Amino acid sequence: MIIGLTGSIASGKSLVSNYLKQKNYQIIDCDEISHYVLTIPSVILLLEKEFGKQIIIDGVVNRKLLAEIVFNDVEKKSQLELIVFPEILEEIKKQIKEKKGIVFLDAPLLFEYNLEYLTEKIIVVKSDKEVQIQRLIKRDNINEEYALKKIHSQLPIEEKEKYANFIIDNSLSIENTYNQVDQILKLLEEQ
Repeated sequence: MIIGLTGSIASGKSLVSNYLKQKNYQIIDCDEISHYVLTIPSVILLLEKEFGKQIIIDGVVNRKLLAEIVFNDVEKKSQLELIVFPEILEEIKKQIKEKKGIVFLDAPLLFEYNLEYLTEKIIVVKSDKEVQIQRLIKRDNINEEYALKKIHSQLPIEEKEKYANFIIDNSLSIENTYNQVDQILKLLEEQ
């Protein structure tokens, strides 16, 4: 059974994903896959051609610089997606085939990239917006304006919640979040 795990940026999805790993559940991590895709030589060449030599440092894609470019230019964001998304999707499908039992597809942009068809159930992780902004500022060492730009680049959490089978509210304590995860796992194991 493939369970989609998603949520807005800095909502606590990684906390949930790491907890699932501790409990020995299988995770397909789309962030890891996207980082891997940026190491494929053919992808690097296409990115260099599209975004310029400055985004490649010692043969490695500078993800931070690339993110700054695409968050400020919708056309460039579309170009990036055209280059990397087919490779990401291919790797996701490959990993799905390799795994058995309950598998979590940790996909921050599950809905934005219409990946929900790959899943049987969906968990959405959310948190208070102010908490989310502060986490993002601290995590990425950015200002509030850039944090809001990142948040608004994704589908609003209220939209994601409409398609969720389960919602985890990560606005309170870590223990509270873990308890919510445990309740969902119990329901999933019973199916």
